Amino acid sequence: MGNGVCSLLLMAFCMMAELAYSINQERQALLHSGWWNDNRNISNHCDWDGISCNEGGNVIIIGGSSMRIPSSKELLSIEKLNVTAFPSLEYRNLDGMGLRGSIPTEISTLTNLTYFILSHNHLHGLIPSTLGNLKNLRALLLHSNKLEGTIPPQLGNLTQLGNLFLCENSLTGSIPQQLGNLTQLEVLFLCMAEALSYMHHDCSPPIVHRDVTSSNILLNSQLEAFVSDFGTSRLLDPDSSNQTLVVGTYGYIAPEFAYTLSVTKECDVYSFGVVALEALMGKHPRELISSLVNLTIPNMLVKDLLDSRLPLPRRKDAQDINLVITVALACLCSKPNMRPSMQLVVQKLSSFKVSLFLPFHEVWIHQLMSQDIGHLSSKCQE
Repeated sequence: MGNGVCSLLLMAFCMMAELAYSINQERQALLHSGWWNDNRNISNHCDWDGISCNEGGNVIIIGGSSMRIPSSKELLSIEKLNVTAFPSLEYRNLDGMGLRGSIPTEISTLTNLTYFILSHNHLHGLIPSTLGNLKNLRALLLHSNKLEGTIPPQLGNLTQLGNLFLCENSLTGSIPQQLGNLTQLEVLFLCMAEALSYMHHDCSPPIVHRDVTSSNILLNSQLEAFVSDFGTSRLLDPDSSNQTLVVGTYGYIAPEFAYTLSVTKECDVYSFGVVALEALMGKHPRELISSLVNLTIPNMLVKDLLDSRLPLPRRKDAQDINLVITVALACLCSKPNMRPSMQLVVQKLSSFKVSLFLPFHEVWIHQLMSQDIGHLSSKCQE
């Protein structure tokens, strides 16, 4: 009996010693990075800016709005922080910290990591394929850096991923087919619509972008979409016809602009519809737009519109896709005054439900076109 108690006490002591060693390793790693030198007088690193720990004292969060990395260029390398020292880390947010260097491949050891945010830095090199080992990852934000190479197909292993942002880098190659496994990815069209709605309805005077394309939709550090490249933008003058020279990108310009040369909000609405469909189809929807003009679209299934490299969506994703297509088709109405405003688009994407009781693979385009989007869809077909 005595030996059993001694064994338990010894085991408990070893566990406590191991935990204490792990906690000390984390503290030393934080100090070695040089990012928390101003906190040396605080013995408990869990109280340092941008650091949170679990009840056991292990670091689970690094980063956040309260964290400030020193401005010295010597300290701006991401390799300064030994990532392997934090086995319990769940959340790492180093957005906009001015970091340089490449993403450590050792990040794959952080199996508890759920949020990995390195956007708006100066990181270069390849996206590590080892990121595909982070099976609990829900958000991977690497946009607005200088990353190169191709998108690793191993990212398709991240089945819990809900947010994947890689834009504003120097990536090359095609999108890996394996990304079709990421059924949790959220639709970003609401954010895009909010950005245009703000320009049209909250700016005074209103701003019309005139060149809304897929390459001009970017994301900020709060995961909100915004519209870039304002070189063609124009303020609307309520006392003018707002006529101008032809600007924009072929394939995204509203058809009426060719003969009116008039800048209107409805032109941006049309372009938004094109971009939304392009994102779902994986290519420019020129054939679909042509069929809309020629009234041959009713014989087309929704599933035939989607990027053929991706599997058919599950129920919740299918509902979102039906909604986006419904709104996008309303935006492409050939009658400018029958298109929804961007305010209405935001409202519908936020709360509207497409009332269909069919399996996704049996839904026809004409059924989505008949959905009532602010009493506009049916009028467009009259």
